[in-house]
Amino acid sequence: MSQNLHTALIFRGFISLIGASFYLIYFQILMRL
Repeated sequence: MSQNLHTALIFRGFISLIGASFYLIYFQILMRL
């Protein structure tokens, strides 16, 4: 169970990191328009 929880935390952090990077790129494109 602890192994599964640990994997879930890493996966959630990875998803949030990708989401933040895409959000910054999208925001920069909007500012250029």
